Amino acid sequence: MLRLLFSFTLIFIMAACGNTEDTPPPTITPPPTLALSPTPTSGPTATLTEVPRATSTPNPRTSAARAEDQTYLRIVHGIPNFSPIDVYVDTLGVAFSLEFGNITQLTPIGSGEFVVRVMPAGARLGGDLPPYVEQTVNIGIGQILTFVISGAEPSLFVTSKDIRTPLQPRESRVELIHAIPDAPPVTIRAGGGDLILPVNYGEQAIPANVTSGANTFTINSG
Repeated sequence: MLRLLFSFTLIFIMAACGNTEDTPPPTITPPPTLALSPTPTSGPTATLTEVPRATSTPNPRTSAARAEDQTYLRIVHGIPNFSPIDVYVDTLGVAFSLEFGNITQLTPIGSGEFVVRVMPAGARLGGDLPPYVEQTVNIGIGQILTFVISGAEPSLFVTSKDIRTPLQPRESRVELIHAIPDAPPVTIRAGGGDLILPVNYGEQAIPANVTSGANTFTINSG
C-alpha cells in the first residue's frame, strides 16, 4: 500500500492508495521519521491533562490480547522553524529527531493512561532539559491515534478518525488535519466540489475517497 503525506503550511493532508488485494492490517515497524501515514478510522478523541515532570516508569504495554483491540499511534511535527523533537509515551520512545512536516509510522501501544513528553531531540528523560510538552493521554482500545505537535508555544492535540476498511483497487483515501492555530476553518475542494467540509484547528477531517492518480486539490479558508 502506498501512503503519502503532503503538507500545506501547517495543514497536513494524508493520502493512502488501494491495492488490487484487500488491505491487510497495518504493518508494525519502528518509528522512523518518514513522511508516511496509514489509512484513517473513527474513534473517540483522547483526553489531555497536564502532569508533573517526568519520573522513572517502565515501558508501557504495547500489544493487546486481541488483534481488533490493538491501538496504534503516530506523531506529526507541525511547528515550522522549530527544532527536531523526540517524543516519549511514558518511557517508550515513539519519535526521534522528528523534523517539521514529518510523520512517524505506526507504533503499537496498549490502552490506559500514559504520560506523553515532547523533548528536544537527544535530550534525556529526567535530565537537565525540561520537556516542551508534558501531558497525560487516556488511550482506548482499537484506535489509531495521531498526536500533533503544533503552535508557537508547543502544544499537543490528539485526533482519531482513521478508517481500517480496505480500499478498492485504484482508489485512494484523503484526510486532512488542521494544525494552524488561530486560523479559520479549512475546506478542500476537488473536481469542482467540496471533498472535505470545513475543519477547525485541532480537528481531523472525516476521510474522503478519490480515484488514484493525478488529483488537484484546492484548499480554501474562512
